[in-house]
Amino acid sequence: MDVPAQAVRRLMEVGVAASSMGLNQPAMAIFLGIEAVRPGSDGPLIGLALAHMNNRSPEEAVKILRAHILDKDPGNLDAKMILGLALKLAGRNAECDSVIKELNATGDARAKAFAAGLTAR
Repeated sequence: MDVPAQAVRRLMEVGVAASSMGLNQPAMAIFLGIEAVRPGSDGPLIGLALAHMNNRSPEEAVKILRAHILDKDPGNLDAKMILGLALKLAGRNAECDSVIKELNATGDARAKAFAAGLTAR
């Protein structure tokens, strides 16, 4: 099925908004639907991780990010940033500190800013 990129972006926005409002089951359904039409895309998996974090399941988010994105692409900054947040929420501070160091070492301004936010929490 060919779904236009703009529709996928809009669905991602709706999924994130739903998750942020506590509508985690609908958000997860949206992200799984996006994954079905865009297999191999990291966006829906990151969305699922966010939904798990909003549902107070950061450990599940860690599993998704590591098993489905970072094991295949260890340099994925978006997944690494969200992993740092999930680890922080899970109380796994030593692992989070390790991710913060990795983000700072990238030289990427966005990753460094995110790392600074994690450090401040």
